[in-house]
Amino acid sequence: MKISKEEAAEFLRTHERFLLVGHIHPDGDDIGSIVALGNVLEAMGKTVDRVIADPVPERFQFLPSVKSIRTSIPDGASYDALVFTDLSNIERGGGFDFPKVPSLCIDHHVSNTEYTDYLYLRADYAATAEMLAELFLDGGFSLDQEARNALYMGIGTDSGFFKFSNTSAHTLLMASRLVEGGAEPAFITNHLDVTTRVSMEVYRRVLDTLHYACGGKIGLAAMDATSMEMDGENSDYYVSIPRRVEGVEIGVLFKADGPETTRLSIRSRAYANVSELAAHFGGGGHVRAAGCTIQLPMAEAEAAFLAEAEKYI
Repeated sequence: MKISKEEAAEFLRTHERFLLVGHIHPDGDDIGSIVALGNVLEAMGKTVDRVIADPVPERFQFLPSVKSIRTSIPDGASYDALVFTDLSNIERGGGFDFPKVPSLCIDHHVSNTEYTDYLYLRADYAATAEMLAELFLDGGFSLDQEARNALYMGIGTDSGFFKFSNTSAHTLLMASRLVEGGAEPAFITNHLDVTTRVSMEVYRRVLDTLHYACGGKIGLAAMDATSMEMDGENSDYYVSIPRRVEGVEIGVLFKADGPETTRLSIRSRAYANVSELAAHFGGGGHVRAAGCTIQLPMAEAEAAFLAEAEKYI
């Protein structure tokens, strides 16, 4: 059942023992959301466990509460509420045996499959963190500085730090209100902008794979097994390589996930609905940013992808 911001706030107020769940291959929005939500609930005297099936990428570990995020549900724990942040479908939750308690999803993906008891969805917002910022600020919840930084990071990373087309006046307003209350843009970007030597080497490797289709309107690049082993946890960082090229409408990064499986991160610039494109392969996401998995080796996955992607050019 879809609910309002006010009803979502009431759900948080009326439960006491929370299991918070983020999505596999977590990004800045999901990590920022689960950190901030946990901090807010703990400030209210609630008990909280945060769970994400995959490890948090190193570039996001500057937030102290990231250390509390587990990769499995604690044995013997008891909950009376389950909250999913930034998950469009239950499969992205990591395949855990979730407790049979009232569940809420807070999400901004238009492809959300409505898998929880309650769904607070704003597909017109750039980030789940934007939704939470509004919910907390308008609802009078206590936000510590880390929560404000986490939400600013979530909004920033999902909007390309206010460069992507999903950036709205409301996106900027939420970021402004967070900064007004103590969020630190320079602190956040100084951590996120640091590039390791390994990352630079992987960037070179990915750049060497860059090629084009559809008269240059589709840009393609790849991370082979070696690149994934080197920096797979930050793989979505490299999708910017094909997307940034002049004339490219659809940029896609193919990522080796075993000999017979390829994951795709897909981005578009102006008009292609890549959420719909990803859904053809069982994935989803946003109109301008989406992902999917194709059960084929990389070369065959590319051919299958192009056969469908050409329809969007």
